Amino acid sequence: MTPQPAGWPFLIAAGRHRDYSILLAPDFLVEDLDYGFLDGTVKPGNGRPSVVDARTRAGRQLTVVSATHTLTPADAPATHDEHGRPMRLLYGFVCGERIVEPDPVDLAAALAVALDAYRRFLDNEDSPMVMAGQPFALRSAVIRAPRAAAQPRRGSRAGVSIAGTAAAVALAVLALVLWLRPQAEAPGPCPSPTVTAGPAAVANPGRGNGTPCRAP
Repeated sequence: MTPQPAGWPFLIAAGRHRDYSILLAPDFLVEDLDYGFLDGTVKPGNGRPSVVDARTRAGRQLTVVSATHTLTPADAPATHDEHGRPMRLLYGFVCGERIVEPDPVDLAAALAVALDAYRRFLDNEDSPMVMAGQPFALRSAVIRAPRAAAQPRRGSRAGVSIAGTAAAVALAVLALVLWLRPQAEAPGPCPSPTVTAGPAAVANPGRGNGTPCRAP
């Protein structure tokens, strides 16, 4: 029997004097500090839920279902921030499978958890903490097709290849220089002594380029 898919609730919201931040995230992402991708994935909605396939910084491939809820007096003691603007919750759930169509029951369950987390946040707004959301059974239809495996970054592989080639060339050049150097610096035999007529005679002229010679 195919197990029922699970979803993990999350919440992104602002406080009375704090800007938007992640207040609730799936427990396994909180444990690994891998929930930061929610900031760039979840956006304010227009009344309809949003379904987005996302990848975390650690390479996890997940589906994020999000919606926007404007606070009412029944939700929390404060519904407006210090500037009089209505406060909104960006909430939803994360799933390991692809979602075909989010079920309203799942969104209602995620909202209930998000509201509870938000009330606790208002009680201690100056010291916010990311709360760990626990999984719940989903009613939404899912696609259980396997996701593509994470591919290595091309730039990283190219960088390694270029660095390896450069190192090999450098070693080859160094070996050639060391092999040629003794031969280039080895002193040649001194020329046979000759008698040169005239006042500009030179004794032991060497090799003519400043390199000392050796006796034959």
